[in-house]
Amino acid sequence: MLTSASSLVLNISWMPIEIICWQDAITLYFAKNAKIISSYDFKVHSPSMSMNVPSVIMREDANYIAKAFTNVVPFNRYNLFCRDNGHCMYCGKKVALDDFTFEHVIPKDCGGKRVWENIVVACIRCNSKKRNRTPKGANMVLIREPFAPKLSKSVPKNVIKKLGLRIPHETWLDYIYWHIDLEKG
Repeated sequence: MLTSASSLVLNISWMPIEIICWQDAITLYFAKNAKIISSYDFKVHSPSMSMNVPSVIMREDANYIAKAFTNVVPFNRYNLFCRDNGHCMYCGKKVALDDFTFEHVIPKDCGGKRVWENIVVACIRCNSKKRNRTPKGANMVLIREPFAPKLSKSVPKNVIKKLGLRIPHETWLDYIYWHIDLEKG
């Protein structure tokens, strides 16, 4: 799970290879297996020292490149909410992250799948109104057709799986190509 104090790990070629907890980043630093490239603005303290929490580290012992890359954002509740900007795609009403429904544009009964191109955010009222009909059959119109959001460049799959559509810390932006196309097309 990504937290505000996760650390981005780079290989010796400065390519992202992993996201780890800040405690592991500090352990790698003190074991002399990593250099701290960037830090957060907050510190951790022990009886003998104080240091800023690392946001980006470079593993000095990592000469490998991630094997699997992707530019497709993982399909999950949070990423769907981000793609649809937290709005019902039928009425436009703003919904909360924990208070919306996955709405199948083509109903499951009609062969609709749980994929980016067939799921939209819907308020409970619109989802109940549409039921298991197509938008046309329910006399409803989508504000925007569903689509799979993509990154402009490929990122290691293990990194994007943890990151998804969460905006990374500004210190990560030089290493992760963070230009997401959230417009259809």
